[in-house]
Amino acid sequence: DSGLVVLNDIREAARVLRIELLNQTTDVQMTDLSVNAEPPWGATLLSTYDRAFEFHARKALCGRRQGNSSLFQWHDYGSVWQRARRFAQGLLTRMQAVGVGKDAAVAIMAQNSEEWIVANFACWQLGRSVVAVATSTPARQLSSVLQQGNAEVLITDCNHASTPACLVLIISFGRDFETIEATQAARALPVLSPDTEDKPALVLFTSGSSGTPKGVSRTFREIHLMQRAYGV
Repeated sequence: DSGLVVLNDIREAARVLRIELLNQTTDVQMTDLSVNAEPPWGATLLSTYDRAFEFHARKALCGRRQGNSSLFQWHDYGSVWQRARRFAQGLLTRMQAVGVGKDAAVAIMAQNSEEWIVANFACWQLGRSVVAVATSTPARQLSSVLQQGNAEVLITDCNHASTPACLVLIISFGRDFETIEATQAARALPVLSPDTEDKPALVLFTSGSSGTPKGVSRTFREIHLMQRAYGV
């Protein structure tokens, strides 16, 4: 429900996500992410992404429907990765300004979209864990999910009647998202330490239909090894 399956099994997820999106008549499509040539692997997840997104810079990654037509405006790997970098710089500036903890995670609660992908990659470029929150999560369970994931920031396209106490910053898709992306950061992105590879990169939760949602985390290293195992 959040597009994060693309990060776990890219080839299969691209096929499933495309089918799911088309069935929902959504305005976003993903391309088939399988490739004919293999980019050079890096020592870390982020170094591999740097190389892979440069290697496939001109390949289409995702597209947004233009109005009510059947036409899509496509965005390539290179532009999405650079957009994520700009958003990461603006996000870092905003988080530092409001006092977000240095080890705090960022939750994303939104429908499938290019912004979801941008926000996810931006957080990873900062070495931050992403807590994927389903848009169907009831308000009574949201605080529990955020606390379990150690999230102090929420990036969302949903309206919230109340703000969970654990949150320091809420960023809404649209103008707020665009403002952060347009922020001209005076400093470069931080250089991530080797220890980052063993920190949580992604936290997924059960639906909570039978009780309190339970989370499972995957480290940067685990995601990197998983993608190498699938050869993508």
